Amino acid sequence: MGVFREAKTYDCWLRASNASGKPQSDAVPDLRGLAIKLLDDAGQPLGQDFVLMNHPTMPLGTVKLFRDAVYYSIERSPLLLLAKLVLTGQGSVLKALKGARSRPTSPLDLRYWVTGKPPASFPCA
Repeated sequence: MGVFREAKTYDCWLRASNASGKPQSDAVPDLRGLAIKLLDDAGQPLGQDFVLMNHPTMPLGTVKLFRDAVYYSIERSPLLLLAKLVLTGQGSVLKALKGARSRPTSPLDLRYWVTGKPPASFPCA
């Protein structure tokens, strides 16, 4: 089963992120993410990456809403996303987003979750 077939240690690249589409200080409350890219013995990336976030579920609920949030935040205005959510009866998403924001002293101070569905071959207990 891929990287879980046997007990092994991997070198990796870590990338900390936040939900903002623009660079900003870590002092600003935001959703936080951590991506892990495993490397093979020659230092080349393996095909499996792990993407985690500091919220146990996708606060936006759907991939379409996530896409809209990224689009409006970067290409348009976050206020347009706010209006769209309110006008389509999805205002509760705003409360979930606000509650999910954090301002940690370090990315390593957070608890992270994998929020997607694992593939069928993923060994789960």
